[in-house]
Amino acid sequence: RQTFGGAINFITRKPGDAFRGQVNVTAGQHDHYEASGFVSGPLIAGKLAGELNLRHYEFGGDYFNTQTGRKDINAQQTQNVGLKLRFTPVEALDIMLQGSWSKDEDNGYATTRYMAESLDCLLPTIVGSQVVIPFGVVPLSSTRARGWICGEIRSPGGVAYDHEGLALFDAKALEREAKRASLSGDWALPGDWSLAAITAYNTSWNINGYDNNIGIRTGRDLTIAYTEWKDLSHEIRVLTPRDRRFRALAGLYYYQVEFEPGYNVFTTVPS
Repeated sequence: RQTFGGAINFITRKPGDAFRGQVNVTAGQHDHYEASGFVSGPLIAGKLAGELNLRHYEFGGDYFNTQTGRKDINAQQTQNVGLKLRFTPVEALDIMLQGSWSKDEDNGYATTRYMAESLDCLLPTIVGSQVVIPFGVVPLSSTRARGWICGEIRSPGGVAYDHEGLALFDAKALEREAKRASLSGDWALPGDWSLAAITAYNTSWNINGYDNNIGIRTGRDLTIAYTEWKDLSHEIRVLTPRDRRFRALAGLYYYQVEFEPGYNVFTTVPS
């Protein structure tokens, strides 16, 4: 309510005095395997409870790679570990400490390009040409830059992504690691007032490997980019009793994000 672009409220599972656990296992086509589960329960009855959750996901790929001769396009692998500690020293105070670690490793995605020879409709009117370095001779048009494909565009039977070339640089299409931690507290004040506070810290790095050719060529044209960042946030808010005709919320929010120096590597190596 009263949000301009909408709001999403995630209510996560809280450990308590009851022992609970769950295990889920999934297997499917294209080498899809997934296992997840959690266990939670009291560490000190009525005062401290905890939870440990784990997840492993892998997908072998669902599109044929003409570069490697294998169906390894869209392959993915993910691991997640999470820990929660809930402290309730008194009935009116609920404190939660959470931490998580995740790692993603993905192969290249199903991407292809349609070249100029595939255009068969509304073609440009060529009136000349000019030399553009480093592209060579580039045609000049009096109407539009390029044409269109009219009719049905057929999906190719396979695409090419140079996973083996990226492996020479110990890279994948995506490699990402994230660490997250948060400390939150909810305090029920006298008179049905409430105070909530949360501090969160996140850090993450990405290595993205790109096959610029998206196809088999006489050489390898690759880009490898690295980015790293971290953010810190603090929030505190006070809420008036909810059963009153006049209700209000007041709070403060602080957010800081820092981007570490990254890099981009453009390389062409022999195939």
